Amino acid sequence: MGNYWSDYKGSGEYVITLGAKNAKDNFPQVKAFAVKSEPIPTQKGAQADKSTPGFTVFVSIISLIAVGIFKRRI
Repeated sequence: MGNYWSDYKGSGEYVITLGAKNAKDNFPQVKAFAVKSEPIPTQKGAQADKSTPGFTVFVSIISLIAVGIFKRRI
C-alpha cells in the first residue's frame, strides 16, 4: 500500500519532487483512504508482573561483585 498524492493521475509509479532526489512511490493510491486504528492486546494480571527468570539473581551477583571491586580500590 502506498500513499495518496493529490496530483497523481493514476499511471504507474509516482515521482516525489520534494525531498530526496529520484524518490518514488511504487504503489501510489488514486483515492484518499482512512486507516482503522486497532488496539494491541497486552499481558494482564500475574503474567505481566513476572520478570525474566534468573534476572534478579544475575543483577544481584553483578552488583555484589561491583561493590567488592569498588571497596578494594578505596
